[in-house]
Amino acid sequence: MSEFKRHPLSAAFPTFAQEDLAALAEDIRQFGQRESGLMLDGMVLDGWNRYCACQLAGIEFNWIEFDDEHPDVDPVAFVLSKNLHRRHLTASQRAAAVVACAQWAPAGNPNLAPGARLMTNSELAREADVSPRTISHAKAAHEAGLGDAVIAGAITLKQADAQIKAARKPAEVGQAIDGEEGSDGAPAVQPFSLPHSDEQSSPRLPRKEDASLAEAQSIISDLREQLADVSQAARDLELELDAYRSGETGEGEKKLIEANKRIAKLEAECRRLETIRDDWMNKHAEALKEIKRLKRQLERGHA
Repeated sequence: MSEFKRHPLSAAFPTFAQEDLAALAEDIRQFGQRESGLMLDGMVLDGWNRYCACQLAGIEFNWIEFDDEHPDVDPVAFVLSKNLHRRHLTASQRAAAVVACAQWAPAGNPNLAPGARLMTNSELAREADVSPRTISHAKAAHEAGLGDAVIAGAITLKQADAQIKAARKPAEVGQAIDGEEGSDGAPAVQPFSLPHSDEQSSPRLPRKEDASLAEAQSIISDLREQLADVSQAARDLELELDAYRSGETGEGEKKLIEANKRIAKLEAECRRLETIRDDWMNKHAEALKEIKRLKRQLERGHA
Protein backbone atom coordinates (compact mmCIF):
# COMPACT_ATOMS: atom_id res chain seq x y z
CA MET A 1 0.00 0.00 0.00
CA SER A 2 1.10 3.56 -0.67
CA GLU A 3 2.40 5.54 2.27
CA PHE A 4 1.96 9.28 2.52
CA LYS A 5 2.86 12.10 4.87
CA ARG A 6 0.35 14.48 6.36
CA HIS A 7 0.23 18.03 4.99
CA PRO A 8 0.97 20.72 7.61
CA LEU A 9 -2.42 22.34 6.98
CA SER A 10 -4.15 19.03 7.70
CA ALA A 11 -1.99 18.62 10.81
CA ALA A 12 -3.47 21.86 12.17
CA PHE A 13 -6.45 19.75 13.24
CA PRO A 14 -6.57 16.74 15.59
CA THR A 15 -6.59 13.15 14.42
CA PHE A 16 -9.47 10.82 15.36
CA ALA A 17 -9.14 8.85 18.56
CA GLN A 18 -8.11 5.22 18.11
CA GLU A 19 -11.63 3.89 18.69
CA ASP A 20 -13.04 6.31 16.11
CA LEU A 21 -10.38 5.31 13.58
CA ALA A 22 -11.16 1.65 14.22
CA ALA A 23 -14.87 2.31 13.61
CA LEU A 24 -14.08 4.19 10.39
CA ALA A 25 -11.78 1.37 9.26
CA GLU A 26 -14.57 -1.16 9.81
CA ASP A 27 -16.99 1.03 7.86
CA ILE A 28 -14.50 1.23 4.97
CA ARG A 29 -14.08 -2.55 5.01
CA GLN A 30 -17.83 -2.99 4.63
CA PHE A 31 -18.77 -0.14 2.31
CA GLY A 32 -15.53 1.12 0.82
CA GLN A 33 -14.02 4.60 0.93
CA ARG A 34 -16.95 6.87 0.19
CA GLU A 35 -14.98 10.10 -0.40
CA SER A 36 -11.59 10.44 -2.07
CA GLY A 37 -8.75 12.16 -0.26
CA LEU A 38 -7.06 15.29 -1.59
CA MET A 39 -3.30 15.51 -2.13
CA LEU A 40 -1.16 18.65 -2.25
CA ASP A 41 2.60 18.62 -2.80
CA GLY A 42 2.60 14.84 -2.40
CA MET A 43 0.99 14.99 1.06
CA VAL A 44 -2.52 14.33 2.34
CA LEU A 45 -4.27 17.71 2.56
CA ASP A 46 -7.79 16.39 3.20
CA GLY A 47 -8.76 12.91 4.34
CA TRP A 48 -5.99 12.05 6.80
CA ASN A 49 -8.37 10.12 9.04
CA ARG A 50 -9.65 8.22 6.00
CA TYR A 51 -6.05 7.46 5.04
CA CYS A 52 -5.24 6.14 8.54
CA ALA A 53 -8.44 4.07 8.53
CA CYS A 54 -7.54 2.61 5.12
CA GLN A 55 -4.13 1.64 6.52
CA LEU A 56 -5.85 -0.14 9.41
CA ALA A 57 -8.28 -1.85 7.05
CA GLY A 58 -5.52 -2.91 4.65
CA ILE A 59 -7.21 -1.06 1.76
CA GLU A 60 -5.48 1.21 -0.76
CA PHE A 61 -6.23 4.87 -0.10
CA ASN A 62 -8.15 6.53 -2.93
CA TRP A 63 -7.08 10.13 -3.66
CA ILE A 64 -7.04 12.90 -6.26
CA GLU A 65 -4.93 16.03 -6.66
CA PHE A 66 -6.27 19.08 -4.86
CA ASP A 67 -5.34 21.41 -7.73
CA ASP A 68 -7.23 19.23 -10.21
CA GLU A 69 -10.37 19.06 -8.06
CA HIS A 70 -10.27 22.67 -6.83
CA PRO A 71 -8.31 24.82 -9.29
CA ASP A 72 -7.56 28.37 -8.16
CA VAL A 73 -8.77 27.61 -4.60
CA ASP A 74 -6.62 28.67 -1.65
CA PRO A 75 -5.75 25.51 0.33
CA VAL A 76 -5.68 27.49 3.61
CA ALA A 77 -9.24 28.72 3.10
CA PHE A 78 -10.34 25.25 1.99
CA VAL A 79 -8.90 23.46 5.03
CA LEU A 80 -10.28 26.03 7.48
CA SER A 81 -13.71 25.94 5.87
CA LYS A 82 -13.88 22.17 6.01
CA ASN A 83 -12.41 21.57 9.46
CA LEU A 84 -12.50 24.67 11.65
CA HIS A 85 -16.08 24.52 12.86
CA ARG A 86 -16.24 20.86 13.82
CA ARG A 87 -18.63 20.51 16.72
CA HIS A 88 -16.13 18.89 19.07
CA LEU A 89 -13.25 21.38 18.69
CA THR A 90 -12.57 23.56 21.72
CA ALA A 91 -11.78 27.27 21.59
CA SER A 92 -8.12 26.47 22.29
CA GLN A 93 -7.98 23.99 19.41
CA ARG A 94 -9.67 26.40 16.99
CA ALA A 95 -7.28 29.20 17.90
CA ALA A 96 -4.22 26.94 17.60
CA ALA A 97 -5.46 25.60 14.24
CA VAL A 98 -5.98 29.06 12.74
CA VAL A 99 -2.56 30.22 13.95
CA ALA A 100 -0.89 27.09 12.53
CA CYS A 101 -2.57 27.62 9.16
CA ALA A 102 -1.67 31.31 9.10
CA GLN A 103 1.93 30.47 9.94
CA TRP A 104 2.07 27.98 7.06
CA ALA A 105 0.70 30.28 4.36
CA PRO A 106 3.71 32.60 3.96
CA ALA A 107 6.25 29.77 4.18
CA GLY A 108 4.30 27.30 2.04
CA ASN A 109 3.36 29.68 -0.74
CA PRO A 110 3.97 33.41 -0.26
CA ASN A 111 2.09 34.20 -3.46
CA LEU A 112 -1.25 33.05 -2.01
CA ALA A 113 -3.27 36.23 -1.55
CA PRO A 114 -6.00 34.58 0.60
CA GLY A 115 -3.35 33.29 2.99
CA ALA A 116 -2.11 36.82 3.57
CA ARG A 117 -5.50 37.93 4.90
CA LEU A 118 -5.08 35.85 8.08
CA MET A 119 -2.42 38.02 9.64
CA THR A 120 -3.80 40.30 12.38
CA ASN A 121 -4.98 38.94 15.71
CA SER A 122 -8.45 40.40 15.14
CA GLU A 123 -8.79 38.66 11.77
CA LEU A 124 -7.57 35.36 13.18
CA ALA A 125 -9.92 35.74 16.15
CA ARG A 126 -12.93 36.25 13.90
CA GLU A 127 -11.96 33.21 11.86
CA ALA A 128 -11.67 31.00 14.97
CA ASP A 129 -14.59 32.61 16.84
CA VAL A 130 -12.39 33.43 19.83
CA SER A 131 -10.99 36.61 21.39
CA PRO A 132 -7.83 38.32 20.06
CA ARG A 133 -6.22 37.58 23.44
CA THR A 134 -6.80 33.85 22.86
CA ILE A 135 -5.04 34.20 19.50
CA SER A 136 -2.10 35.88 21.28
CA HIS A 137 -1.89 32.87 23.61
CA ALA A 138 -2.09 30.51 20.61
CA LYS A 139 0.77 32.33 18.89
CA ALA A 140 2.86 32.12 22.05
CA ALA A 141 2.13 28.39 22.32
CA HIS A 142 3.04 27.90 18.65
CA GLU A 143 6.37 29.73 19.11
CA ALA A 144 7.11 27.70 22.26
CA GLY A 145 6.54 24.41 20.43
CA LEU A 146 3.32 23.63 22.31
CA GLY A 147 0.94 24.18 19.40
CA ASP A 148 0.72 20.49 18.49
CA ALA A 149 -0.20 19.56 22.07
CA VAL A 150 -2.97 22.16 22.09
CA ILE A 151 -4.27 20.97 18.70
CA ALA A 152 -4.30 17.36 19.94
CA GLY A 153 -6.31 18.42 22.99
CA ALA A 154 -3.57 17.26 25.38
CA ILE A 155 -3.40 20.73 26.96
CA THR A 156 -5.41 23.94 26.78
CA LEU A 157 -4.01 27.34 25.86
CA LYS A 158 -4.29 28.32 29.52
CA GLN A 159 -2.13 25.34 30.50
CA ALA A 160 0.32 26.13 27.68
CA ASP A 161 0.56 29.72 28.92
CA ALA A 162 1.27 28.46 32.45
CA GLN A 163 4.08 26.25 31.12
CA ILE A 164 5.56 29.16 29.17
CA LYS A 165 5.48 31.42 32.23
CA ALA A 166 7.01 28.69 34.40
CA ALA A 167 9.85 28.28 31.90
CA ARG A 168 10.54 32.03 31.96
CA LYS A 169 10.79 32.33 35.76
CA PRO A 170 14.33 30.86 36.13
CA ALA A 171 15.60 33.33 33.52
CA GLU A 172 13.90 36.25 35.29
CA VAL A 173 15.37 35.16 38.60
CA GLY A 174 18.82 34.99 36.99
CA GLN A 175 18.44 38.52 35.64
CA ALA A 176 17.48 39.77 39.08
CA ILE A 177 20.56 38.13 40.60
CA ASP A 178 22.84 39.60 37.94
CA GLY A 179 21.37 43.09 38.49
CA GLU A 180 22.39 45.73 41.04
CA GLU A 181 21.92 44.62 44.66
CA GLY A 182 21.42 46.51 47.87
CA SER A 183 23.37 46.05 51.06
CA ASP A 184 21.15 43.16 52.13
CA GLY A 185 21.68 41.30 48.86
CA ALA A 186 18.24 42.20 47.46
CA PRO A 187 17.83 44.09 44.19
CA ALA A 188 18.13 47.80 44.83
CA VAL A 189 14.88 49.76 44.79
CA GLN A 190 14.89 53.47 44.04
CA PRO A 191 12.72 55.34 46.55
CA PHE A 192 9.98 57.65 45.32
CA SER A 193 10.58 61.37 45.78
CA LEU A 194 8.94 64.55 44.57
CA PRO A 195 10.77 66.17 41.63
CA HIS A 196 12.54 69.48 42.22
CA SER A 197 10.71 72.60 41.16
CA ASP A 198 13.31 73.33 38.45
CA GLU A 199 12.74 69.99 36.70
CA GLN A 200 10.64 70.07 33.56
CA SER A 201 9.68 66.40 33.53
CA SER A 202 6.12 65.27 34.33
CA PRO A 203 5.41 64.24 37.95
CA ARG A 204 5.95 60.54 38.60
CA LEU A 205 3.32 58.58 40.47
CA PRO A 206 4.26 56.43 43.43
CA ARG A 207 5.28 52.98 42.28
CA LYS A 208 2.83 51.37 44.70
CA GLU A 209 -0.10 53.02 42.92
CA ASP A 210 1.36 52.15 39.49
CA ALA A 211 1.69 48.51 40.55
CA SER A 212 -1.84 48.40 41.97
CA LEU A 213 -3.31 49.82 38.77
CA ALA A 214 -1.30 47.47 36.58
CA GLU A 215 -2.31 44.51 38.73
CA ALA A 216 -5.98 45.46 38.54
CA GLN A 217 -5.82 45.88 34.76
CA SER A 218 -4.03 42.54 34.36
CA ILE A 219 -6.50 40.68 36.57
CA ILE A 220 -9.51 42.23 34.81
CA SER A 221 -8.04 41.25 31.44
CA ASP A 222 -7.42 37.68 32.63
CA LEU A 223 -10.95 37.43 34.03
CA ARG A 224 -12.43 38.62 30.75
CA GLU A 225 -10.44 35.93 28.95
CA GLN A 226 -11.59 33.27 31.40
CA LEU A 227 -15.20 34.38 30.93
CA ALA A 228 -14.80 34.18 27.16
CA ASP A 229 -13.37 30.65 27.44
CA VAL A 230 -16.12 29.49 29.81
CA SER A 231 -18.80 31.03 27.60
CA GLN A 232 -17.32 29.31 24.57
CA ALA A 233 -17.29 25.99 26.42
CA ALA A 234 -20.96 26.50 27.25
CA ARG A 235 -21.73 27.19 23.59
CA ASP A 236 -19.87 24.03 22.58
CA LEU A 237 -21.92 22.04 25.08
CA GLU A 238 -25.13 23.54 23.70
CA LEU A 239 -24.16 22.21 20.28
CA GLU A 240 -23.55 18.78 21.81
CA LEU A 241 -26.94 18.96 23.47
CA ASP A 242 -28.61 19.58 20.13
CA ALA A 243 -27.07 16.37 18.84
CA TYR A 244 -28.01 14.41 21.95
CA ARG A 245 -31.59 15.62 21.85
CA SER A 246 -31.98 14.14 18.40
CA GLY A 247 -30.91 10.72 19.69
CA GLU A 248 -33.48 8.15 20.71
CA THR A 249 -31.28 5.72 22.64
CA GLY A 250 -30.80 5.47 26.37
CA GLU A 251 -27.13 6.39 25.90
CA GLY A 252 -28.16 9.67 24.28
CA GLU A 253 -30.40 10.46 27.25
CA LYS A 254 -27.56 9.73 29.66
CA LYS A 255 -25.21 12.06 27.78
CA LEU A 256 -27.93 14.71 27.75
CA ILE A 257 -28.19 14.61 31.56
CA GLU A 258 -24.39 14.76 31.94
CA ALA A 259 -24.16 17.69 29.52
CA ASN A 260 -26.88 19.57 31.43
CA LYS A 261 -24.89 19.13 34.64
CA ARG A 262 -21.74 20.43 32.96
CA ILE A 263 -23.60 23.45 31.62
CA ALA A 264 -24.96 24.22 35.09
CA LYS A 265 -21.41 24.12 36.49
CA LEU A 266 -20.13 26.38 33.71
CA GLU A 267 -22.93 28.87 34.32
CA ALA A 268 -22.05 28.93 38.03
CA GLU A 269 -18.40 29.49 37.12
CA CYS A 270 -19.42 32.37 34.86
CA ARG A 271 -21.33 34.00 37.72
CA ARG A 272 -18.35 33.55 40.06
CA LEU A 273 -15.93 35.09 37.57
CA GLU A 274 -18.30 37.97 36.87
CA THR A 275 -18.45 38.75 40.60
CA ILE A 276 -14.65 38.74 40.86
CA ARG A 277 -14.36 40.82 37.69
CA ASP A 278 -16.81 43.43 38.99
CA ASP A 279 -14.92 43.64 42.27
CA TRP A 280 -11.61 44.27 40.48
CA MET A 281 -13.23 46.80 38.16
CA ASN A 282 -14.37 48.71 41.24
CA LYS A 283 -10.83 48.54 42.65
CA HIS A 284 -9.54 49.71 39.27
CA ALA A 285 -11.88 52.72 39.36
CA GLU A 286 -10.78 53.55 42.92
CA ALA A 287 -7.12 53.32 41.87
CA LEU A 288 -7.76 55.77 39.03
CA LYS A 289 -9.38 58.22 41.46
CA GLU A 290 -6.40 57.91 43.79
CA ILE A 291 -3.99 58.54 40.93
CA LYS A 292 -5.88 61.69 39.91
CA ARG A 293 -5.79 62.87 43.54
CA LEU A 294 -2.03 62.29 43.72
CA LYS A 295 -1.50 64.11 40.42
CA ARG A 296 -3.36 67.14 41.76
CA GLN A 297 -1.29 66.98 44.93
CA LEU A 298 1.95 66.80 42.93
CA GLU A 299 0.86 69.68 40.69
CA ARG A 300 0.14 71.82 43.75
CA GLY A 301 3.63 70.98 44.99
CA HIS A 302 5.07 72.30 41.71
CA ALA A 303 3.08 75.53 41.87
